[in-house]
Amino acid sequence: MSNKRIIIPVILILIAVLALSVAVMLFVRYSSGGPEPSDTLEVTVDPVPVPAQTSVPTLPKESDQPHASSPEPEPVKEISPLYCTVWPVKDLEVYSDATKVFVIGTAPACNMYCVLEENVENSLFRIRLSEGVYGYIDSTYCLINLPEFIGDLCSYDITNSYSSLFAIHEYEIPGLTGRVIRGYEHVRLADGSFLVPFLYPCTKKLIPAAKQALDAGYRIRIYDAYRPKTATEYIYDTAVSILDVMLPAATYSGKTVSLPSVPAPKEGEMPRNYLKYRDLIEQNGWDIGAFLAPGWSRHNMGVALDMTFEDAITDEEIIAQTNMHDLSAYSTIYSNNQASSMIYRLMESNDLHNIVSEWWHFQDNQAMNDLKPPYCESAVSAEGWIADEKGEMYRNADGSIMKDCVMVTDEGSYVFDSYGHLIH
Repeated sequence: MSNKRIIIPVILILIAVLALSVAVMLFVRYSSGGPEPSDTLEVTVDPVPVPAQTSVPTLPKESDQPHASSPEPEPVKEISPLYCTVWPVKDLEVYSDATKVFVIGTAPACNMYCVLEENVENSLFRIRLSEGVYGYIDSTYCLINLPEFIGDLCSYDITNSYSSLFAIHEYEIPGLTGRVIRGYEHVRLADGSFLVPFLYPCTKKLIPAAKQALDAGYRIRIYDAYRPKTATEYIYDTAVSILDVMLPAATYSGKTVSLPSVPAPKEGEMPRNYLKYRDLIEQNGWDIGAFLAPGWSRHNMGVALDMTFEDAITDEEIIAQTNMHDLSAYSTIYSNNQASSMIYRLMESNDLHNIVSEWWHFQDNQAMNDLKPPYCESAVSAEGWIADEKGEMYRNADGSIMKDCVMVTDEGSYVFDSYGHLIH
C-alpha cells in the first residue's frame, strides 16, 4: 500500500513536467514566427568565393523573388536529336557502323551534319558524310542546334549576329556595339531564327534547368552559346583598344547611369577631370580580363551560355543589375539583384556554374574538364544536307531549302521536287 502511495505522485509529477515541456516548445516556435512557406523555386545555393575587398549581398529568399505571370505556359514538344543540325568541335572519325570497328572517313570540325539516327548506348550520331556514304560519329563532341533540339523550351536572341549588345556600362564600344560580330555572319537565318550551337552533353543539364524555370513561370532566354575563337579575339582586341579613351557625353541608350569618381592620378600620371572607359571596369580590383578572354573562351568549347530569364507568358525580360554583355564592374555577381540571384540559384542547382564577373554567364565545368573539348576557331553555318522523315534536302546558308531545281556540285547533280526533297 505504501509503494502505491509513492508511485502515484511520481507519475503525476512526470506528466506535469512533460506537459510543461511541450507548452514551452510550442511557445518558442510560434513566438518566433515559424518557418515561412515558399511558393517559388526550391534550390540549393553553393557558397561563392569572395575577394577580400568586396562583399556579397544577401541572396533574397525564394518568397522575395520577382513573380512571373500566373497562366500556365504552353507545353513543350518531345525532345529528340533526330534531324537536328550538329557540328563537330574537332575532327571526328566516321565509323561504318555502331560497333566503331571500321573507320570510313573523317568529319571535319565545324562542318554541318544532320542527325539521321542516334545510338544512345555508344553515344553516336549517324550522319551523311558524302554522296552515298553514311556513318557514325561521337555525339559527345558535337555541338547541337538548340532551337531544333529543344525548341520553345528556351528562347533565343543571338544579338551578335545582327546588333551586338557589348558595351561598357551602357557606353558604346566603337566597332562592337550595335554591330555584327565577326564570325556570326551566318548565325541569323532569313526567317529570323538563329543557329544556337551548344555541346550535346551539356544540354542534359540545360533541359532540366529550363523545365524548372518554366515551372516557376519563366523561360530561359539565350543570348550566346558557341562562339568561334576568331570572334573572341576580335571582341577582346576591339574593347581593349578604347580603354584609355574618354567616355562619350552620353550612353549608347541615352539612359543616365551612376558613375564613379575620377580616380586620383598614379605616380607619373597627369591629373585629369574626365573618366575613361577603363575607370568603369577597374573598380574593386577588376580588369578587362575578368570580362573578356584575351585569346580563348569557354564559349569556344561550346560549354558556356550567356542567358537570362523572361516571363514565360509575356516574354518580358526580367531586370538584372546591368544589361547583357555590359563589360563593367557593375556586372559582377556581387551586385546581384533579386532577378540575377534567382537565375544564379536555379542554374547552379543544375550544375551549370556562374563566373563571378558576369551574372549572365553559365558553363558546364564537368563537361569541360572530363571531355576537354578544343577551342574552336571556325564559324558555323546552316548550309548542307539535312533530312526529315520524307527524305533528304539541301539547305542554303540563309536557311532556305533548294526546291524544284537542279543543283550541280563536285559530287554530282541533284534534282529536288517542289517540297525540296531529293528525287535523284
